[in-house]
Formats: sequence, C-alpha cells, structure tokens
Amino acid sequence: MIIIAKIVLFGVLVALVIGMMAMVRGAWAFSCSDVTEIPQIECEALVAIYDGTGGDNWNNNTWWKDTNTPCSWYGVRCSNKHVDKIYFDFNYLVG
Repeated sequence: MIIIAKIVLFGVLVALVIGMMAMVRGAWAFSCSDVTEIPQIECEALVAIYDGTGGDNWNNNTWWKDTNTPCSWYGVRCSNKHVDKIYFDFNYLVG
C-alpha cells in the first residue's frame, strides 16, 4: 500500500512540474475571451491596434497581451468597465 501511495505521489509531482514548465515556456496564450474587466470588442480593438502598429517593437509594451487585464497594459486607462483613454506618446508606433 505504501509503494502505491509513493507511486501516485510521484506521478502527481511529475504532472505538476511538467505543467509549471509549460507555463514558463509561454504555453498560456492571450485571448480576449478571457478578459472580464472591459467588453470583448474593446479588448479586440486594443489587440488590433497592437498587432497593426508593431506592438512587439513599441518603446514600452508592458503587459500588452501578457495579462488578461487590459486596463493594466501600459498606456491604457479604463473607467466604469470601459477603455476611456489610450496614451501612445513616444511609443514608436508604425502602421
């Protein structure tokens, strides 16, 4: 019985380690369908701006598409569950 418990525990630990390694490697992918703090259409508009203006090369793209909280993304301001201002000053947008 003890051997079976040890085998089960080992299997659980291996599964946890594999899961954590996948998360570290970027297995999580951003999706506006996971966002709850603003309407999905506003999230999709932000992502379209990011993708269409070279967001990966912006001077500051902190948190963009890295979290499911767009109101925490650099330059995005929200109020009453809506985006109410976007700041792009000196951020090297192209497009």
